[in-house]
Order: sequence, then C-alpha cells, then structure tokens
Amino acid sequence: MFYDTSDFRFTSSSPSENTRCRQFVLAAVNGTNTFLLVTPKGCPTGLSAGGSCLCADSCTLCDKFLAFCQCPCSCGAQGYDQCANTYTQVQSDMVCPVPPIKAPKQTVAEPSLKLPECKPQCSTRSNKTSCEALGHCTWCNRMNYHHFPVCTEICPDEMEVFFPCADFTAMSDSDRKELLENFFGKLKSVLPGNISSSNVFPPHNFTKDTIKFYYQGEASVISNNETAAILRTLFSLPSQFLVGPNSNAAAYRAADPLDFTNLKVILKVPGVNLTQLLLHSLTLRQDIIGQLGALATVLMPDVAMTVDNVWMEGETIPFTIRKTDLSSTVDLLAAYETLKARVEGAGLKLDIQGTKRTVASIDSVGSFYDMCPKPCSEG
Repeated sequence: MFYDTSDFRFTSSSPSENTRCRQFVLAAVNGTNTFLLVTPKGCPTGLSAGGSCLCADSCTLCDKFLAFCQCPCSCGAQGYDQCANTYTQVQSDMVCPVPPIKAPKQTVAEPSLKLPECKPQCSTRSNKTSCEALGHCTWCNRMNYHHFPVCTEICPDEMEVFFPCADFTAMSDSDRKELLENFFGKLKSVLPGNISSSNVFPPHNFTKDTIKFYYQGEASVISNNETAAILRTLFSLPSQFLVGPNSNAAAYRAADPLDFTNLKVILKVPGVNLTQLLLHSLTLRQDIIGQLGALATVLMPDVAMTVDNVWMEGETIPFTIRKTDLSSTVDLLAAYETLKARVEGAGLKLDIQGTKRTVASIDSVGSFYDMCPKPCSEG
C-alpha cells in the first residue's frame, strides 16, 4: 500500500466502520520516521471471497477496491516511474500533494562601491611642500607653532581690533593688564553659538590703538574666513564693543578702521583763486556751500554735510560728510565713491560768480573726529 505520510501525526478509521479490514489506527512516532499501524486481531467470518484472512508479506491482490480481507502487506512497484521517481498507480485514493510554500521575494541590495574618500592625515607631512600639496592642509608656523611648524587642517590667524580713541601705550602696566583680561572676557561673552570659546585665544600683543589676538575655525564646521567675518561684525561700531581697565570698563569702543565717522572731501577747481575771490565777495562762500548741500542731498542722502573749518583757498574747496549717529550703518566711503563717480564720469560743475567751473579732481581723508574730538590746540 502507498501512504502519504508528509506532515502526518495521527489518523484512524471511523468508529462506525463495519468492515474490519478497514478498521485501523496509524500513528507517527515522534522524533523518528517510524509509523505504527494497528489493526484488529483475527479475521471476520462470512466474507464473500477467500473465507479467511490471507497473511503474507506481499499482498495477494493489489487493488484499492478490496473484495476480501488481507493482513497489512506490501505491493510491488506497479505503476512506478523510475525516471520520475513517482508512483503512477497507488493502492489508495491519490493524495493531493501539499502545495509548495511560496517564499517571499527578497531584494538584496548590492553593496555600494562608492566608498568615502579617505583624506591623508595632515600630521603625516613633515615639510611645507608636501603639506601644501594636500588641498585640505596648511603649513602652520604661527602662535605656538612659531618655532616648530606643523602641518594641520586649521591654523590660527591673527586679528587686530581697532580702538580709534585709545592710547594703550600710555597706560600703566596694571591698567593695561586689566584691559587685556577684560577684552578677552568680553569677547568670549559675545561669541555666537557657532564659534567656540576654545577657538579664540587671549591677546598676545597691542599697539597704540589696537589689540591683537589669534583665532581659528573648526575643521568641517566653520572656516577661518567665516570666523573672521563674524568677529569683524562684533568689533564694528554698531555692535558697541566697549572695553577698558577696571576703573573704566567702557572707556574704549571698537570700530572698523575704514568705517569712518567723518570724511573730509576735497574738490579741486582749476583756473580760479578762491583766496582772492572770497576777499571781494561776501556771498561767494555761502553760494558754494548751497551748491554742495544740494548735490549731497541728491547723491549722498544718508549722510550729514558740513563745511570744514579749513578755509576755501586757491583752487580747493573742502567740506565734510559724517554719520548722523555713531551706530549708523551708513558707509561714508561708499557715499564718497558715488560723488567721485559723478566727478570722474558725467562731470561736476560749480557756479562761481556766474561762471560754470568744472571740478577737475576729488580726494578724501577719513577720521573718527565725532567719536574722538581733538582739542583745538591739536588742530
């Protein structure tokens, strides 16, 4: 007989089965490939064929429709396809095979072949040439590396902070020591979040009106140039960075050395002698001032204009433009460049006693007079 025992646990005939040859119990032995078949002992009487049970290893009749009772036996390989290793005829109803389990499709990602580039370590370079051959390295011989240069990604840069009204050289040693300590403390207190206090260093030098210190960026975070731009903003006039010794902690105000509070503009008008003309005309000076004021209103509307205390003489006409407020963001040099472009471009003419005179040249001198007024004795 052929039995399908895949995933088999226990089976038996129906209790109502009257034919003893069809009464059985078939059970699997756990952990083995062994099965136990239990059938009734003896044979029934009154069978239509045979009259008694036939017990032999091989079945007398190999047919699934048994006409008489047989003991458990085996049939030859009838209907067996050796090439396909399957039975084509079995001695029981054909068992439907268990449908194959469809394994879920799994997509296996191929390993990426794009590996991150490994930058050579700067510290492995021992001379300037091999160091600077690496684009991300610099040969550093500043600050602590002055006597023993090294190859590194970030090298400290020096910044010079300008204080227009200061004379640090005239201070006592104790006051100057307090000043430099207060400067460093104030600097760390106003640093934005993207600049670490460990990336700025205590002042190492000073001049009459400047304090010098080193700073550096941070690799892959913020460059030296970006750090410098932020620091310069902190030391601009509008930021009001004030420092001093303990006796006057807000004595000095930092400024951009080119962000003047006052700008003296000098016009040159050839072919006239203003010294002589002003001696004979009481209104000429006011006429020229009026023309310059109207010009400034059009070309430099954000600045204030005053006539300089230097008297107009010879071929020169001086006047001053200034910030309306020390914290103003107006750039006097930019305003001056607008006026200069007019003089050198379309030309600028002034009416001097009824004659149109062309301004041949223009020049300027910047100062911080409004911030640091000088005594009259100093001119």
